Amino acid sequence: MRREIPHNIEAEEAVLGSLLIDPRAFDDVAPLVRAADFYAPKHRAIFEAIAGMSRDREVVDFITLAARLEAAGKTELVGGAVYLSTLMSSVPSAINATHYAQLVSQMAMRREMLDAATAIAKLAYDEGLEIEEAIGQAESAVYAVRRSSSGNMLSIAEAVSEVYKEFEQIQAGTIPAVVPTGYSDIDHYLHGWRRQEQSIIASRPSIGKTSLLIALAIKSAKAGYGTLIFSAEMSFKMLIKRMLQAAGVGNLPGLSDRVDWAGISDNMGQLADLPLWIDDTPNVNVMDLRAKAMRLSSQRRIDHIFVDYVQLIRGPRMRRERYLEIGDITKQLKQLARELDNHVCTAAQLSCKAENIRPTLDALKESGAIEEDADNVIFLHRPREIPDGADVVSTEVIIAKQRNGPTGSATLAWMPKRVTFVPLTRQEIPFGPTY
Repeated sequence: MRREIPHNIEAEEAVLGSLLIDPRAFDDVAPLVRAADFYAPKHRAIFEAIAGMSRDREVVDFITLAARLEAAGKTELVGGAVYLSTLMSSVPSAINATHYAQLVSQMAMRREMLDAATAIAKLAYDEGLEIEEAIGQAESAVYAVRRSSSGNMLSIAEAVSEVYKEFEQIQAGTIPAVVPTGYSDIDHYLHGWRRQEQSIIASRPSIGKTSLLIALAIKSAKAGYGTLIFSAEMSFKMLIKRMLQAAGVGNLPGLSDRVDWAGISDNMGQLADLPLWIDDTPNVNVMDLRAKAMRLSSQRRIDHIFVDYVQLIRGPRMRRERYLEIGDITKQLKQLARELDNHVCTAAQLSCKAENIRPTLDALKESGAIEEDADNVIFLHRPREIPDGADVVSTEVIIAKQRNGPTGSATLAWMPKRVTFVPLTRQEIPFGPTY
């Protein structure tokens, strides 16, 4: 026996009837349901017309709606004025409009689940697809259902409306336009991290890419942004010790006979309160990384993901040429930034031809795809040998690529004893969102 596709015509009629009775209910209904959530084509057309009239600040009633539908050539599709009058009598009042909208949205989500299930079944039968890639695509399909029941196809009017809402939130101070890096020298060029972008921080080994990545992650978390670190190189214990050193705790157990227990306790207490998560799985597959990030993002708001480092991550499928596998990884990380609407910052190792020279884009190890997929590429350059007793070493931070802004060079101070970077020429940006 064939089962019906999930839908609730009565709830759809009740939503539209409520909006005809009291158009003010649209502001309560709009965040819950979109035109694409309606199963019946005539209901989609009617809701689109009401949404357009609300957006244009036109009066919505029986007569104006009928005129709007006629002008759009959809009178016959919706059943004419007779059907509109039927909708008005389908509910006694608009008081339960949001409840009806939730029912419509839930049915739309069930249809999305069926589409996802069909896609997953096809992935399972496709033996030409590597299992890790198949699982990753399946998890993305499920996540897409959780994220939105209305899909990604928008009319230009809906797209403009969504962007305008974002601008209003920025103006109201609800969300930041950009997220500062915490270093004004870098923000002079980048103007902060932008959502849905991927940045690469690259250098030769032991120049400081991991230290800068950790410093940026700590600044992000201290500013109140949800931050996730994937460390394929260091264990979580090593990361915490690095964070303590960066905070100025020099006398750690094993590094000194006179342990600074008071400093350790105070700084560990501060770290424990941060919105910061760490995954230290070694040799992690990029599809597993994606799945973990999506799972956490469904529970907490994650603004930044930091990955250390790309050459230690496994690709979604085995490739004969490593540079192709690296390209697969950077593409997946870029897609992750888009799907989660956050910023992904990835460390990368430069090839040996960049040793002791000022690096350029062609020095990115094993792949031109790293540069291709990155929105921003940042190099660190300083002498490898540190003079004896030096407390501070000037380090050039080269913004070699910026898709949406200028390139240039800034300077930070590398502090060997604290294994971190501090500002050298400009004032350090205070913690906290900048709107």
